[in-house]
Amino acid sequence: MSPKELAEEFWNMDSEQQASFFNKLADIVEQNQGRGVMQLDYIAMENGLYPHGARLINTLSDSIKENIKINK
Repeated sequence: MSPKELAEEFWNMDSEQQASFFNKLADIVEQNQGRGVMQLDYIAMENGLYPHGARLINTLSDSIKENIKINK
């Protein structure tokens, strides 16, 4: 599956499915004992991650943090 196909599949999911996707991805990262976290660092340093892609990650992160604050 290409990155474009994966992105399109993700976009066609509802919010519950998208949340489940991130939960499963987190499980995979945890199961890889350090390698998963290292991969996240590689993504952050990747020249192929364009500013609009990085902004999307930051926007999602900020929204999650704000939601956590509201629900405390």
